[in-house]
Amino acid sequence: MINPVTLHVRDRAPGSDGRLRAITAHAHSRHSISVVAGALHDGARAKGARGIQPDDYVFRESVSFAHWQDVWDYFSCREYAALATLLRHEVERAASQSGAPADT
Repeated sequence: MINPVTLHVRDRAPGSDGRLRAITAHAHSRHSISVVAGALHDGARAKGARGIQPDDYVFRESVSFAHWQDVWDYFSCREYAALATLLRHEVERAASQSGAPADT
């Protein structure tokens, strides 16, 4: 995959608790991926992928991975599973546009 890249996905609408969940992934290099997942502050909801920072999350967890597959495995059975699926599609789309393998 082309590096570095920032990808961001979020729920289409807030959940029943009023929180808008999101995942932001920063691929720093081929084997260095930082992921922040959580609920966005109200003021951060209008920001784009490149504008979102860890402090834009009300509740967040930050995790680092070596491979995209590790990202999918980590989030597959959690409340972020649907967002992780969207993120995977974004990774594959970005890789196909760059002509590089997605390593997914």
